[in-house]
Amino acid sequence: MKDKTNSATEMLWRVPQWFPHLNQKTLDSLRAYQAELLHFNKRINLISAKTELDCDAIHISDAICATEIILKHTKKKDIYDIGSGNGIPGIVAAILGEDRTVRLVDSDTRKIEFLKHCIAKLNLKNCYATHARAEALGDGAIQCGVCRGFASVAKTLLRLR
Repeated sequence: MKDKTNSATEMLWRVPQWFPHLNQKTLDSLRAYQAELLHFNKRINLISAKTELDCDAIHISDAICATEIILKHTKKKDIYDIGSGNGIPGIVAAILGEDRTVRLVDSDTRKIEFLKHCIAKLNLKNCYATHARAEALGDGAIQCGVCRGFASVAKTLLRLR
């Protein structure tokens, strides 16, 4: 019997069906990222165990949709993923937006190490992980930012203004 992580990675990879416009290199990188996310989830608690089986739908595809909107509607070269944690949507943004620089910011050392591992494993030359609190980046540092689990919208805006 296969373990749950391998089964989820192999059996539920529906991204090519949902995003047929993505090239094979991009799909391979996204799938490799999902595999790392599921592999390290047992040790670091990156996503809810309830969402592991549908990781491609709940996490990866969600990030693809958001990233495509961001890339279409902003010309900013630097995209910050605030409270990046598991790298969603920042890692996905780095994979899809090779002409942009993605900066992953988190204060949790374990998660920063996971992000650095993913950046190296996926050979992302446009992605950087920074161990810091977002508030410490300084006024005006963030011109284009995303966050998924950082705080409510109101608290995020107050903390990062």
